[in-house]
Amino acid sequence: EIEIHQVREPEHADTAAYRSKVEIEVVKEQIEGDRYGDAMTVYAHIARALTRQEPYSVSLDSARNLTRTLDAIRQSAAAGQVIRVN
Repeated sequence: EIEIHQVREPEHADTAAYRSKVEIEVVKEQIEGDRYGDAMTVYAHIARALTRQEPYSVSLDSARNLTRTLDAIRQSAAAGQVIRVN
């Protein structure tokens, strides 16, 4: 089982504030199978992508955006302030 926490900001949130009040909805879902995917399928796909038999399923833009987001989360936690991501 996995819990998904969906956060919604109020319509008139103070965007300059570090911690505005938010609404949080928690949904629980059952996960069947391996939560990170079938290792044999994942690594076979990576091997085919590395040998240029097929494109890799995660785009460079997606990976870059995830990295920027994770970096901003770390910076925000360390500085105690909002870090904007473009």
